[in-house]
Amino acid sequence: MAEAARLIDTPMQAGVVERWIEAPDGWRLSVLDVPAERPRAIALVGHAMMVDRRTVYRSDRPSLATSLAAAGIRTLVPDLRGHGASGPGVAEGGRWSYEQLVADTKLYVELATSLRPDLPLFVVGNSLFGHTSLAYVGQHPGTRVAGFVAFAVNIWTRRFSADPLRGAAKQVLGKLSGAVVDRLGYLPVTRLKLGTQDEPGAYWACMSRWVPRDRWDSDDGVDYGELLGQVARPFLHIVSDGDRLLCHPDDALLFSQALAPYRQIVRLGGRCEQPSLRGITPAPGHVEMVSHPRCEPLWRHAASWMLDQCPAAGDQWP
Repeated sequence: MAEAARLIDTPMQAGVVERWIEAPDGWRLSVLDVPAERPRAIALVGHAMMVDRRTVYRSDRPSLATSLAAAGIRTLVPDLRGHGASGPGVAEGGRWSYEQLVADTKLYVELATSLRPDLPLFVVGNSLFGHTSLAYVGQHPGTRVAGFVAFAVNIWTRRFSADPLRGAAKQVLGKLSGAVVDRLGYLPVTRLKLGTQDEPGAYWACMSRWVPRDRWDSDDGVDYGELLGQVARPFLHIVSDGDRLLCHPDDALLFSQALAPYRQIVRLGGRCEQPSLRGITPAPGHVEMVSHPRCEPLWRHAASWMLDQCPAAGDQWP
């Protein structure tokens, strides 16, 4: 499954390797393998939509992925399908769906398992990768995943909107973006200065229908929301008061309510209950929480949480 790896030595981290996965449909996915000294766990670390893995991995300064590696967690950092090195992007004719992003989770898990079958595997997702991986594991609850760290993860539906006015704003934005996509065939993210990666029409059609239908589902009718409770793993949900619309904390916690028996919460901002994280000011935005260097204490907190979930010697991960 993994092709010949390429060594990438960087100023921040020696021994980084770029690995390639070929999906069943032939799409080639790039994954950076960031080593850790005497690792106690391995983690998949994935980015949000409209951006690429540069938000979670940087070679020139501290980043989420390198912070996890420094704490003893080997990290695998994909560019999700159609983004960054896993193109082609929209401008090059790339087309993909939300369901394909969900299905790609299986390939990342298989890669991690092939590299270190002896280590517990965690999924760390900012926004998009957070919910695509949850959608996959909800359908396949036997997947080898020991726990999730979800940075700013929710879904835009009315049931997951704590404020009716915010829900209405999401519906208006969904209609407006849908009209743009209908006209152009894709969402021009770079032209609108919303991010660095345009998103294709097939993907956006799935995302934009969730608000009016009040249902997080696939094109063929799989209700991911109904399956969320089957994930049943330790779940750290990190939200921020600085994320006022894309993933408002109150909405995000409605989304993860199905995982309440397994859930721990970090809320950055005025209601932060973790003393070591109260100095992260101002409260970061949707992508800032995984990309801005001032959030390094948060990344170390996430690493400690994952290591706390690791089984004692001789035990087995789920």
